[in-house]
Amino acid sequence: MAAGVPAAVVLVTGVSGSGKSTVARLLADRLGWVYKDADDFHTPASRARMAAGETLTDEDRRPWLTAVATWIDRQIAARQPAVVSCSALTSSRPSCWTASSRISRSRNPTNTPA
Repeated sequence: MAAGVPAAVVLVTGVSGSGKSTVARLLADRLGWVYKDADDFHTPASRARMAAGETLTDEDRRPWLTAVATWIDRQIAARQPAVVSCSALTSSRPSCWTASSRISRSRNPTNTPA
């Protein structure tokens, strides 16, 4: 990326089966960016619970959201643009995307009013 241009991380969100992973993968391929499915960040215990048909609580999802946000921060710090597919749809989940100061700056790199 050019100097002075913030790294971009595009989040593709949607409900299960909506095609978000397909769209995100195609977008990343087209742009030549890194692609990651946020589901890859779930703990083995959470994966086992989901495979058993159990719904995860917000508390169960906290380590997952932290891992995804940390990965996004690292991509931005490395100036490596990326596309992430994620089903983070409830009101408590998107907060992890805005918790990072890097993410907030990347949305508004000049800190001017939106």
